[in-house]
Amino acid sequence: MVVGLAAGFAPAAVADAYLDMIEAETEKIAGPLPTVVDGEAGAESEEDAGFQEFLAYLKEESLGSYTFFEKLTPAQRSEVFERHKQGASLEQIREIIMERFLKR
Repeated sequence: MVVGLAAGFAPAAVADAYLDMIEAETEKIAGPLPTVVDGEAGAESEEDAGFQEFLAYLKEESLGSYTFFEKLTPAQRSEVFERHKQGASLEQIREIIMERFLKR
């Protein structure tokens, strides 16, 4: 009987600790989570390819900025990429990355 009671309480305590960890991790996310619309699940989008090209360009041209970019939140990364797509120069991109990094 004692074993049954001890076993009954242990999973609940572990579950509570696990839920606390999950909640703490979700609070770190600054932007909304991506959603998948029916029919899009397996499709590669041009934007994904463009983002990968942007990462390669940034890494090649400014490794330091790339390193700071990797430390930004997903929402901040998305903002920087959007500015790149709008035609911002490398110098402007570097400034945006540093501004966002310092505001974390």
